[in-house]
Amino acid sequence: MQGWRVGAAALLAFGCAHAPAEVAAPASRCAARLTPTSEGEHGVTGALAQLNAELRRAHQAARAEACGRLGEERLVIRWAFGKLEARWRGQLLAQLDLVPASFHPLKDVAHGVLLASLLFEAPPGPARDAKVAAAISAIDAVLAEVDGAGPASKLIPAEQIPRQGRMLERTREALARFAAGTLTEAERRRYFEAVRPDVVESLRMMAEELLRSLDREVKEIRRKAEARDPRAWDSVLVLVVSVHQARARELGVQYFERLLAEPMGEGARNERRLVVTEGVFGEADQYGMLALHLVDQAASADVFGDPMRLQWDALGEPGGVLDAVLPPPR
Repeated sequence: MQGWRVGAAALLAFGCAHAPAEVAAPASRCAARLTPTSEGEHGVTGALAQLNAELRRAHQAARAEACGRLGEERLVIRWAFGKLEARWRGQLLAQLDLVPASFHPLKDVAHGVLLASLLFEAPPGPARDAKVAAAISAIDAVLAEVDGAGPASKLIPAEQIPRQGRMLERTREALARFAAGTLTEAERRRYFEAVRPDVVESLRMMAEELLRSLDREVKEIRRKAEARDPRAWDSVLVLVVSVHQARARELGVQYFERLLAEPMGEGARNERRLVVTEGVFGEADQYGMLALHLVDQAASADVFGDPMRLQWDALGEPGGVLDAVLPPPR
């Protein structure tokens, strides 16, 4: 269980460090899968293996029961890649896609700049030349659509067309000179300096639109929940789904950190009402992460007297052993 993150099972059944098995609890919106084990690969058999198996089954059962409590007791909000869902005691309050309509077309234009960066660093040769030619052709096609009546002109907001056209034209010019072998290092730097303000402004505008929509809808979720029970917000549990590269400043993470006054800190160590999971794409597995947190926090309170102790590596106590093996710099 990755980095002993699965808490009680990882603490008590050393050796479950793999992806979830395909053995699952009864189908539902919240998965409680039986975790695999690598005990056999390490020569563990007999009674010790049986003890580990009993722990894994008990942990699965506890997670399945916690899945049920999510639907019975709490206000649960899930924010996953621009999609917002909220349930109060299992009842659906909201299920919305808040990604701005302009997000993907503007992102695709910015990807042209990223494409140029990748091609500039690619090894020289016929393969690179072909890719550069294909990129120039693709940019020409987008420019033709933006200037005319093609799909791009309809997908990109009218007020954004000058900025996006400017980025495309500068990128096309830089790629053309690169293909001809006349783009110097200084000119390459100037190209990126020239397009950078437009890229940043496009991102800022999309972020503002998304964040304002998220704030509006979360306030509406709270209103609906409190109309059913004035204390509903006290039970809120928020799951934010991210990918590893985006976790540090994922917009939803920042928003809910501020809304709940719950700074994330490192990893899952401070995840009480706000839980972040990386790279979990199935809805049932995402909700399963919330159930996992509830189970691990309860077990951690029993074993360690600290409900958050199993929210970080069970071998990762600060100081002590690490300082003895590799003293910190003075």
